[in-house]
Amino acid sequence: MPRETLERLYLDGKLVYMASNPILPYLISLPQKLKFHAMSNDCWKGYAGTWEIKNGKLFLISFFGQLDIPDDYSDIVDISFLFPKQREVFAYWVTGELRIPQGSIIKESKKGWSSIYESDLLIKIDNGIVIGQRTVDNTEEFIVDMAKEIINKKKEITLINSTTEVQPQNIGEQKIPLIKESLLHKIMSKLRIKK
Repeated sequence: MPRETLERLYLDGKLVYMASNPILPYLISLPQKLKFHAMSNDCWKGYAGTWEIKNGKLFLISFFGQLDIPDDYSDIVDISFLFPKQREVFAYWVTGELRIPQGSIIKESKKGWSSIYESDLLIKIDNGIVIGQRTVDNTEEFIVDMAKEIINKKKEITLINSTTEVQPQNIGEQKIPLIKESLLHKIMSKLRIKK
């Protein structure tokens, strides 16, 4: 499955993307359950929202979805389908953290929103009101994981070298992910490896 389309968020007037699905609790709470049809290979949930934080509150400002109607066709809906006569809606149902990936992808995943970025901005929401935020640096965890992978590759190479004539530099190179040089320097300095 390809990566899922990220939700859009206007934060301090700037467009960013969220690896969160703040409309889901509202959709689950509806008495009549809605079923959405995948709009494309990168939008399996069948809908996408645009959000804005203003004056410390989270608002849904746009919604686009494709309803799956049995024995019929898919019907395109917008925000007025969920909230008649409203152009934007205070997201009172949202409680939890909104995850805003920042920087480059350091470990890609094709499953939903599970790719790891250099950092994540986490915005804590309580009933639609922003109550805090923090930034998490994901490079440290990635460095540890990469170091473990490198150590495992060295063990694999040593084992292969002890049983065959294969040159170590030709083994497993494709299996170690490509990483930015700045991140590689960070890994090497943590492991105290000279270039």
